[in-house]
Amino acid sequence: MMIMMRGWRSSSLSSFSSAFDHLRQLGSGNPRSATSLFYSQISYFSTTHCKKKPKYVFDQIDGALNKYDQMLQMHPRPSIVEFNQLLGAIVRKKYYETAVTPLRKMELLGIYPNVCTFSILINSFCRLHRLDYGFSVLGKMLKLGIESDTIALSTLINGLCIGGKVAQAVRLFDDMVREGYQPNLINYNTIVNGLCKIGDTTRAIYC
Repeated sequence: MMIMMRGWRSSSLSSFSSAFDHLRQLGSGNPRSATSLFYSQISYFSTTHCKKKPKYVFDQIDGALNKYDQMLQMHPRPSIVEFNQLLGAIVRKKYYETAVTPLRKMELLGIYPNVCTFSILINSFCRLHRLDYGFSVLGKMLKLGIESDTIALSTLINGLCIGGKVAQAVRLFDDMVREGYQPNLINYNTIVNGLCKIGDTTRAIYC
């Protein structure tokens, strides 16, 4: 069963559940450690592409959590953009599990995520080697009618590659191009690196 972007766009619950079950299977492997180049780039873009300069910088995670609690007490509460900037600061400190928890609480309080929020969440799950949860987030995005972006897809493509699922990564890359997403240098580097690791240098050259 090929990974198809069109299939993920379906609004039917049965289609979503079927895709989710398949994607969970794809993410069940034991991923190898990622190259520092990719993750330094993807972390930068996924946590700052909604704002060029980080607004929040913390020396300790407690400072970020205290700020988060303060924001929840404000009336009216800050926008999702403000929360994204805070979550980005948490991720930059590599507290990925800590970044995931506030997102769940935010939804319960009626603070709904946007594409930037979801990209941060996908990045966090991939860093935690939970590719299955990362694909689940993508499925949720599409079910809610939120258009994915190149950053989120790049993170998932890399997750597949480091998990040894290069063929699925290539399919996702191809589907991404067919759906009109513009690949960037990170996408190409990830695919070429993955193909080289499995010895498919010929295809890597013509990628």
